[in-house]
Amino acid sequence: FNPFRGSLGLGALKVAQPEGFGEGVLLSLPRLAVRVEAASLVSSPLVVEEVALDDLEINIIRNADGTLNTDALSPRKAAAEPPPAPPAEPAAEKAAQSVLVKRLSISNLSFSYTDRAIGKESAPEGSAPAAPASPAEEKVLSVRVKDFDLLLENLLIDPSADPKASAPASLTITARLLQEALGDGRLGVFARIGPIGKGVPPVNGALRLIGLELGPLDAVIPAGTTAALGGDALDLTADFSVA
Repeated sequence: FNPFRGSLGLGALKVAQPEGFGEGVLLSLPRLAVRVEAASLVSSPLVVEEVALDDLEINIIRNADGTLNTDALSPRKAAAEPPPAPPAEPAAEKAAQSVLVKRLSISNLSFSYTDRAIGKESAPEGSAPAAPASPAEEKVLSVRVKDFDLLLENLLIDPSADPKASAPASLTITARLLQEALGDGRLGVFARIGPIGKGVPPVNGALRLIGLELGPLDAVIPAGTTAALGGDALDLTADFSVA
C-alpha cells in the first residue's frame, strides 16, 4: 500500500476447499492491483485509474445435501443473540461521492460450479423418502469457464449525473466454456453503460454464445429440449437494451 501514489496491491491469496468438499481451492487470487489518482482523494470525483485482477480462480460446490462450500466458511451464529440496540438518531445526509472508474480488468479468470443437489427435493410430509439414486442415475450440474476476460472502461458512478450529457462506459467480456463432447463453447458480450446513479443505468449491448453443449445441462433444462431444437448444441445471438 502506497498512500502517496494511491496504489494498493494484494497477492498470493488462497482459500482451500472446506472439509467435505474435496481437494483443491475454493478461491485463488494471485494478484489484485488498485491505483487511484492521488489528487482525487480530496476532491470529486474520486478517480480510480485502474483495478486489475489476474488469474483469479473460483470453484463453487453444492453437495447433495444442499450445502455450499461458501456456507462452510461462514461463522456460525451464536445460540442466543443480544437484543438489538435502540435506533440511533438519523444523521444528516451527505452528498454522495462520485467515482470515475477509468479501467477495471479481470484477466484469465477460471470458474467452476458443481451442483450435486439438482433435482433432490425433500419428500412431502408424511410420505416415504425417495430411494437414493445410483451413481449412474445421479444428476450433477457442472459448469466450467476458462479464459474469462473482462474490460470495463470509464464507468461513472454519480447519482446526480445526466445520462444524456455523460459519455457511456464500455464493457467487453470474452470467455471459453469447457465442454467435453462437442468441444469448447465461446461467449462474448459488448455493452455501453450509462452513469450509475439512483436507478438502473441505461445499457445497450450485444451477446454472442457459440456452441453451448446442452447435454451437461440436462439437470436444469426441460426434457425434450434437444429434440425440440434439433441438435445437441445451441448458438445464441441477442441484442439488448435497458433504458
